[in-house]
Amino acid sequence: MNIKITTRVALLALVAMLSTAVSAQQKTTRIKEAIDIYVDVLRQLDINYVDTIDYESVNEDAINYLLYQLDPYTSYYSSKDEDQFKYLRTGKYSGIGSRLLTIDSATYIEEVFDAMPADKAGVRAGDKIVAIDGKSVKGQNASEINKQLRGVAGTTFKLTVERLGEKKPLTFSITRDEIKMPTVPLAITIPTDKGKVGYLVFSEFTLGSAEEFAQALYKLRNEGMESLVIDLRGNGGGIVEEAVKILGHFLPQSTTVAQTKGKDVKRNKTYRTHTAPDFEDLPLTILVDNNTASASEIVAGALQDLDRATLIGSHTFGKGLVQSTRSIEHGGNLKVTTAKYYLPSGRCIQAFDYSKRREDGNIRRVPDSLTHEFRTAKGRIVRDGGGIKPDIEVEDTITRFSICYSLYQQNMFFRFSNVYHAAHPKVAPAAEFEVDQAIIDEFEAFLKEQGFSYDSETAKCYRLLLQCAEIDDIAPETLEKIKELEKAMGNDLNGALRRQNYDIRQLLGAALMQHYYKEYGRSIYMLKFDRVLKKALNKE
Repeated sequence: MNIKITTRVALLALVAMLSTAVSAQQKTTRIKEAIDIYVDVLRQLDINYVDTIDYESVNEDAINYLLYQLDPYTSYYSSKDEDQFKYLRTGKYSGIGSRLLTIDSATYIEEVFDAMPADKAGVRAGDKIVAIDGKSVKGQNASEINKQLRGVAGTTFKLTVERLGEKKPLTFSITRDEIKMPTVPLAITIPTDKGKVGYLVFSEFTLGSAEEFAQALYKLRNEGMESLVIDLRGNGGGIVEEAVKILGHFLPQSTTVAQTKGKDVKRNKTYRTHTAPDFEDLPLTILVDNNTASASEIVAGALQDLDRATLIGSHTFGKGLVQSTRSIEHGGNLKVTTAKYYLPSGRCIQAFDYSKRREDGNIRRVPDSLTHEFRTAKGRIVRDGGGIKPDIEVEDTITRFSICYSLYQQNMFFRFSNVYHAAHPKVAPAAEFEVDQAIIDEFEAFLKEQGFSYDSETAKCYRLLLQCAEIDDIAPETLEKIKELEKAMGNDLNGALRRQNYDIRQLLGAALMQHYYKEYGRSIYMLKFDRVLKKALNKE
């Protein structure tokens, strides 16, 4: 019998028994019984199964299947996952400071982080990895190679890459170091008709991130900012205490910004700001999107509930669950959901009910009909159960049906940037760079050379219509008229590129700036295309 199946059967019994426990004594008895069953299954397998059992793998599979029944945030980290667990808490790991991308069985450096070991050694975006310490990486994907690039800080290895424009492979000697990505990758002042606006991008809530936020805040004040835009788009959250420290800059001392409520009443907690605010009267705008979650939603939601800031963007993710960490025997750690958090108005913005899965295993989202009204400090209506609705909604997404999405999915922006960078070693600074018609022409020629084909949704619907027409055996003359549509549609690549010129220039320019000027240059270039930021700068 398959070991994983046997293990899952035991775990299903365990889950069923735990869910029906109604008293402390019953829980103790049922847990013991479930453990006894699981241990006996393993014992019988050890004695009778024909092959040797990898107990470590079986145990991890069993634990992960159990946690899968709960929610995606309750996770187990074995002792060998210590680096990953550390990274979740601190944002730090030991490596070379790069992001990898696998295309057509080859792995490339997609991004090099500024002033990190890879950058210092001379590695750059677009380099194709061919060997590590002289050993070929052929057939290995980005995840497998990334594990080899990480390691103990201070250790040195050789990285061999192929670079367009270079006749021979290049080999770099790289010494691993502790990598800590900035939680404030961009903090600048933007001149407007209404004065200098501070713009601060905040990426995650890890240990010490609130201090980095504060330093950026004071820097902007010294540069003369008269109002502030905090960009929390794409920020998946993190440590709640860091969020509370950030809120302390803008709200009166001892203001309640969140509460947690869970099964253990003794562990319920009220979070209050604990410092006197130094920016209490600074006009404030928060940018949010569908990937703004957890601690980010505490910051955005608290400021909205207290009528302290204007929220602009799209609906946030809706993660109102709190995780705590517990040490597990033999060096492991368990990140477990212990409570839900509630914003100052009393609402919980958790959008998914993980306790009520559909038969197919999918998660139920809280329907609008079951949400409730709450009131902000000034009496405005806000709702629970579905993330945070911004005060001003602005969608700024590339639809998955567009040619831009197809180009991105097929890595055409990245591929072209490699070729362009090799042919053009220098370009204008990010703030001045423009994707002009000459670059567009080169891009179109590149796409044709690569055999890029754009299968539009209209073409897909046409083929379906044609199939249905043939199945229905409609009149031949009608079928011919339908077939004439194909000529009218064609594979109009140039036309599609022209119609989406704005988005093409945005994404192509971003990819190019990533190659030339890394993430900072990319961020600076993208400002001119940012519809949400433009709305924030021009709002009344």
